[in-house]
Amino acid sequence: NFSFRDDTKETGRTSLAFSADYRASDHDPLVIGLNLAPLQAQSISFPALANVVIGAADFDAGASTSSGLAVSYSASPASVCTVSGSAVHLVNGGTCTITASQAGDATYSAATSVSRSFTVLFGQTITFNAIPAQTLGTSSVTLQATSSAGLALSYSSSTPAVCAVSGSALTLVSAGTCTITASQSGNSSYAAATSVTQSFTVNPSATNTGGADDGSADTPIGPFWLLVQGLGLLGGASWFKRRRAA
Repeated sequence: NFSFRDDTKETGRTSLAFSADYRASDHDPLVIGLNLAPLQAQSISFPALANVVIGAADFDAGASTSSGLAVSYSASPASVCTVSGSAVHLVNGGTCTITASQAGDATYSAATSVSRSFTVLFGQTITFNAIPAQTLGTSSVTLQATSSAGLALSYSSSTPAVCAVSGSALTLVSAGTCTITASQSGNSSYAAATSVTQSFTVNPSATNTGGADDGSADTPIGPFWLLVQGLGLLGGASWFKRRRAA
């Protein structure tokens, strides 16, 4: 009569217990051989998980063990993310924590669990309407793009010889094509938005359009010039009188 107990999984140690009811007079000698090799250690490799925008497709958690045994996963909180097998599913914005575990088997002891956290970000978009043509000399233009997240935008000019930007104020520098880009880099809750670019024409300032340029358009008119012209007329009349008298 022989019984055998292996409590390795319960205690985490290689421990064997047995009992036997044996009558040597009735049987051959009893020989019992035991292999008491300790369980091998194993570890979990679990790379960091990058932040993800809500709405992204499910992805593989990506952990592995040094033993080659399958990894099991759990996710928390369920209001932000869930896991099925090794596939992580995004539910809502927030911080998601995935824990990788391996319970061991008859050869390997249980591995130390490893957890990785990442942020599930909300997306955002930029609305930047077309800018109409401007005339050089116009006072600075206020740029008015908006973000669906309500976050402040930044602007940049890729044509600084034509237009310059400071904050949301656009200054016209010369005639040509002005190109402005609106950006929003995101924050702890929102992912960076896709930048939006608008281009428009800066026309030259208004000039004389009354025909050939005879210089009259540039002649200042005022009391001084009226006086000069009056004196000229008086001088001409005096000369005409002297000619008649002669």
